[in-house]
Amino acid sequence: MAVSKLTTGLVAVAGLAAVAIGQKFSKEDLLLCDCGIGDNEVHTDWSTSRQMNWYQHISWPRSAYSYPEAPDMAVEVPYNDGTYPWDPSGVTATMPNGDVWTAYIENGTPDGFKAGSAITTKDGGQMLNC
Repeated sequence: MAVSKLTTGLVAVAGLAAVAIGQKFSKEDLLLCDCGIGDNEVHTDWSTSRQMNWYQHISWPRSAYSYPEAPDMAVEVPYNDGTYPWDPSGVTATMPNGDVWTAYIENGTPDGFKAGSAITTKDGGQMLNC
């Protein structure tokens, strides 16, 4: 009987730990965006703004021609001293709620491959693949 109570207690503790980890690292997404591509008549492949968009839980549209809902939080990321921000040296931005995100992106990575990392101070620190 004592072993059964001990086993039940350990299973309950393991279950709570799994819930805590699941809550700490939820289904959130950070999107690094180039916006307004094509709006610059001189450089049609340049973006007119860059943003970090954070979603608590994004619902991707079924069509590639549609856009997702507006992000839960967004911050503009300017060129740093005239340098494009999505590069290996990294760029840091602070979200409206105070969460700090830093993104490091490798040059020349083809679409669909891991291009870098995003790191935050949120919830004691997280790292996401880009």
